[in-house]
Amino acid sequence: ATSALDNASERIVQASLDDIMRKSHFTSVTVAHRLTTIKYCDKIAVVQKGVIVEEGTYDDLLAVGEGGVFHGLAAKQQANQAKDVEVMRVAAEASQVEDSISVRHVEVVEGLKALHQTSSIGASLGIVEAVVETAEEEAAAAAAGQKKQGPVRRLLQMSPKSDRYLYVIGVSCAAVTGIVQGLLGLLFVRSLTALSYPSPDKVESEGVLWGLIFIAVGLGQHAFEFISATTLGITGEHLTTALRTTLMAKLLRMEVGYFDYEANTMGALTEFLGARVALVQGLVGEQLGAITKFLFLISTMLFTMFYWGDWRVALVTLGCLPIMGVTMGIAMQAAMPMDQAKQASKDNDNEVKKSAGAVIGEVVLGIRTVASFNAEVKFYEDYCKQMDKLLAVGKRKAVQAGVGLFLAFAIVYSMMGAQIFYGLWLASVGALGAAEAGCDSSSMLIMDKIMVPIIATMMVTFLASGHAMMATDAKAAAKAAKELFQRFDQASLIDPTSAEGERLPAVRGEISVCDVVFAYPTALDRPACRGYSLDIEAGQTVALCGPSGSGKSTIVALLQRFYDP
Repeated sequence: ATSALDNASERIVQASLDDIMRKSHFTSVTVAHRLTTIKYCDKIAVVQKGVIVEEGTYDDLLAVGEGGVFHGLAAKQQANQAKDVEVMRVAAEASQVEDSISVRHVEVVEGLKALHQTSSIGASLGIVEAVVETAEEEAAAAAAGQKKQGPVRRLLQMSPKSDRYLYVIGVSCAAVTGIVQGLLGLLFVRSLTALSYPSPDKVESEGVLWGLIFIAVGLGQHAFEFISATTLGITGEHLTTALRTTLMAKLLRMEVGYFDYEANTMGALTEFLGARVALVQGLVGEQLGAITKFLFLISTMLFTMFYWGDWRVALVTLGCLPIMGVTMGIAMQAAMPMDQAKQASKDNDNEVKKSAGAVIGEVVLGIRTVASFNAEVKFYEDYCKQMDKLLAVGKRKAVQAGVGLFLAFAIVYSMMGAQIFYGLWLASVGALGAAEAGCDSSSMLIMDKIMVPIIATMMVTFLASGHAMMATDAKAAAKAAKELFQRFDQASLIDPTSAEGERLPAVRGEISVCDVVFAYPTALDRPACRGYSLDIEAGQTVALCGPSGSGKSTIVALLQRFYDP
């Protein structure tokens, strides 16, 4: 608690701690960095390479002499303190603030580097990929024992029951919107044919009629679209909130070792809770609305094509529809998405974005450590390198988008031209029955039979493409849902909320550590405790001291049951 304080502040804090200990009679285990703070402890345990090598009071350990580990630590610390005093004296005599800061900074950095070279903490933070994969496999095996359910069903079960009527309203309005959009091709053709009458009065009356119909249909479509998007959007936000709160509660129940893995760091979990979880709601409300709209859209389109159009032109148009659909799909894959947050998995650079976000979060959290090592420039350069990778990918995608859109629209309009040519050829050979009616009616009939199937297909293609560009990426949402349910299903190895297990009838404060062997989950090949043994009587004040990375904090974490040995 006093390792970062000056001498005056250290004395105040230490006096307060001693007063608390004297009044409360706690059993105290202290991790000591400054040996002057543990002079009056009942016992001092010296830790080295994961084992207790010396035990005794402050004076007893110093009396061992130069061969003792504690004596060596005390001698080094006293030498460093003397050096610090000398440095401060020189700085004060120089009477220049900048010089004093520079000298002190050099000493601090050199001291930290020396500690870092003899420390195994940096090595203990290494991530073992095989361990991560093993943990994921164990989580999957635990989840396999439960009744298997699809992600959509599980998400619906997690949605608030009060949102059910909103789902019904949203899906119903989506169905009406699909019907209206399926009729747009017919309405568009009828609006064009209204201009072909030879009588100006007829053109005016027909134009006003179809113009009003178009306005009414447009207002109705947007009203139903608004209701559908609003209700399904509300249900999506409710579901997202429920998922985030449930996941947060789950994370609070996980053992500390769970957060040692790279996939569960602060940056990774923040990014997952903030962006990835928001994608999951697209599998329920938004997807139900999109599927309903698409089914009614296709059904209405087919009805208008064969009822008002010629069946031969309709069949040719339908034959071209898969090619047009694939072409537009390729164009959408190449084009920059309109909502990049919803298209997360389409970016091959998603891992770079995730890494960059994690860097920002962890640098901000540990800004004091970063500043202590003068590492600001290094982290900034690392972040810039990641941004340069994103820039290169973005430029490549921009070129791909331009080429893809060019080819897509070229193919679509070429097919449309071929369809019109085929329809006009049918009309020229009399296959559309134009001779059976008068001049004006025959023109309307030919226009309907040729253009209704073509315009209806084109309208549906562009509408579907637009909705797909704005919709949540189903693949990204499914991947996020899979990861989310894996986190939900993973059992906590040490659940602090569980009532299971043995309860001690009374806690007197005695602590016994016997031959403890322990390694952190992400560093199983580097044990932090190698036969750790220590006995502490009730009410004793015991200090743990030793080189950095020797296992002092590890035994405290084990006593608090952050980990199981």
